[in-house]
Amino acid sequence: MLDAFELFRYSFNFRDQLFVVALEDNSSLQKILTDLQVIQSSQIFILVVVAHNDETFSKVIEARRDGLLIEYIRQNVDETFSREKLKTIRSEYVSHDIVVVGLNSLDRKIEITDVLTESLEIAGLCNSRKFFFVNKSGGCTIKGKTYYHLSFDGLKDAVAGDDQITPDPVLLNTIIEKTPSPRLEVVLIDDAPGAIFQEIFTHQGRGTLVTDEYPNLIRWGEPKDIFSISRLMKPYVERGIILPINEAEIKNEINNFLLYTINEAIVAGARMYHYEDTAELAKFFCLPRFRRRGHAKSLALSFIEKAKEMDKKYIFSLSVSEGMWEFLRSLNFVEVDRESLPASWKNKYDFNRSSKAFKLDLK
Repeated sequence: MLDAFELFRYSFNFRDQLFVVALEDNSSLQKILTDLQVIQSSQIFILVVVAHNDETFSKVIEARRDGLLIEYIRQNVDETFSREKLKTIRSEYVSHDIVVVGLNSLDRKIEITDVLTESLEIAGLCNSRKFFFVNKSGGCTIKGKTYYHLSFDGLKDAVAGDDQITPDPVLLNTIIEKTPSPRLEVVLIDDAPGAIFQEIFTHQGRGTLVTDEYPNLIRWGEPKDIFSISRLMKPYVERGIILPINEAEIKNEINNFLLYTINEAIVAGARMYHYEDTAELAKFFCLPRFRRRGHAKSLALSFIEKAKEMDKKYIFSLSVSEGMWEFLRSLNFVEVDRESLPASWKNKYDFNRSSKAFKLDLK
């Protein structure tokens, strides 16, 4: 369950940022309205783009009469955005109103590709932080497998590969071609109430996040990372996979945490403990949507190299998870008796835990 600290942290991180939401179906607006209100209350600017129709316009006016800070602006897709129109949009969302842009045309029906094209243009012109495509398919599936994170190149390859893919490849191509900057985070998500909230305010996420994966960086922890590390490890602690650790302990050990980041966001990490001429690799954690993507392996290989640089004799790791046992074996760790590990480690370890120990010789 999301706690108040996590909600506050995300609200603070995204405060005064603009999120653009494109709707495949106008009926989705009503379904996500509560989500939009929560986002708005966190002082995040929201701009929703839809195909104009009288029913949607009436619902926005009704919501405004009920006290919601929301405005409706029409935009002709056959005309470029004027400076005056952008000024109007900005003046509305600066006051934290939810801005709904209704797209129309004098001589043709508005298609979903128009909605995507126009909304991505707005996202670029207004330096949006995130872009949500709310659609019937929700996240991206390729040959029946749901992906929770893709790079733009990966998405492009999947579409070009003529794979079974949802949402519609035409719409995905529009996103690929019209995204103004690879720094814009694109989220493909369904319109279930609470979906956007879960995507924004939780580590779990909901839809498919599409980002440019450059630069991916493995770095040592810093004081600014303490809260994020604590939140990321929390599910593992609750499930008994790793031993509890509080923020004060993380603070004291922060320089020994190795973190895998994508676009500066921490997605995985682990901690190195030192025992004379050996080192322990411990407290692996990873965001759910980034699991099975090779990040844990990259972290482990980096730890191994750093242990070699420190002239360690061997590196060891323990876990109660069968999945972690197989992971360590894949890195050429071999199972050993826990009694064979350093005395300084044994003195503080709870041998009642049903963990297995694995060791990798470095010399």
